[in-house]
Amino acid sequence: LAHRRRSLVLQRPLRLLRPLLGTLAMSLPSRSGLSQLAARLRPPVSEIRGSALRRRRPVLCSSSVTDVQELKTSLRQALQRERGNVKADRVKSLIEELEQANPTKAPANSGKYLEGKWNELTNSNFEGTTQDSDGKTLATLGRVAFNMFEPTSLAIRIEEVVQPVEPLSDERLEALKHTSETLNETRQYDVVVKFTTVEEGDDEPLVGILHNFGECTPITEDRLAVTFTGGELHPADETKQNPEAMARWMDVFSSQQPQGFKSRAVGILMGLMMGMSKQRGLDATGSVRYDIKKSPKGWLDVLYLDDEMRITVGNRGKIVVCDR
Repeated sequence: LAHRRRSLVLQRPLRLLRPLLGTLAMSLPSRSGLSQLAARLRPPVSEIRGSALRRRRPVLCSSSVTDVQELKTSLRQALQRERGNVKADRVKSLIEELEQANPTKAPANSGKYLEGKWNELTNSNFEGTTQDSDGKTLATLGRVAFNMFEPTSLAIRIEEVVQPVEPLSDERLEALKHTSETLNETRQYDVVVKFTTVEEGDDEPLVGILHNFGECTPITEDRLAVTFTGGELHPADETKQNPEAMARWMDVFSSQQPQGFKSRAVGILMGLMMGMSKQRGLDATGSVRYDIKKSPKGWLDVLYLDDEMRITVGNRGKIVVCDR
């Protein structure tokens, strides 16, 4: 009875929180990790295993190597022409053809073949953002970083997004060894966003990095469970090597803006639901970090994987095309 009463008490705030988290999550690409912050309101990955949500493996066709290379070249050209838009008809058609020609059996279980520095070819596609004449995404720091870093209203341009997939570091091995049943199959799955500041009259923009920390583990032959555990904002090497730029960085990113009621409420709820904690202010290197102890979970289906290219679709339906 007490449990039911607690559940009823929680239903109202969860109903209020659901549309807010959903709206915020939709503003971020599913690969960024932070868009998975609403995942606690969805079934956990453990319930997805073996369910009807599992994708059917495509029947591999007998496309020649030349045909596949031509398809990949055509996809790269189409993405460049469409500014990374995966919803363009030609892009969607080429992705479907490559999925049918996938040469890697059980790609999620392909071990070291998954590893590499994967550069995204698709557009970041943040809600409420625009593109410049070069097709680069223009956004605010708050929009891209889920309001985790100040100043949230700072205008930035996303220069590139890289997904390094690597063996677990010693630090992460230590953190996971008591919690992961499939530790030997788990790999680092980070999302690294390089950006420049956009300020009127600024001839020397600051260059920074938003680094989202995550892990991936195979749960079916083509599906990876993805867990994100935190993130960090820090200056890029170009900024670190310039004393004047570093002084500006410390000044710009040390500024604190007053939070409204909604921002404070979301921060409190995130802390309670996901054990989210944030470092107060920049450290001596100009970095600031947050951690998530109750990690939100999502998944990726690997549609195509070979020596050069990887195509995935996330549990929110976002398709990402990467070159190794």
